[in-house]
Amino acid sequence: MFNSLLLQVANTESNPMSQFILIGSMLLVFYFFMIRPQQKRKTEQRTFLEKLKKGEQVVTIGGIYGKVYDVSEDALTIEIDNKGS
Repeated sequence: MFNSLLLQVANTESNPMSQFILIGSMLLVFYFFMIRPQQKRKTEQRTFLEKLKKGEQVVTIGGIYGKVYDVSEDALTIEIDNKGS
């Protein structure tokens, strides 16, 4: 029964415009759920890094606490206090 239903659906010719609408809506959903949030995170990260100044306290992704020692265009130097170890 299921196979005959699939054959009927496969054999029917559908309107090409409906296929374009389906593909377009899939691309639109993909953009709003995948691409746009990623771009937003990138811009937030870029503005955060641009606002960092020398002497500010930071925590790295790995959980290391430190103080910003030097800020250059493509690198950030962090001074880590090793008195606790």
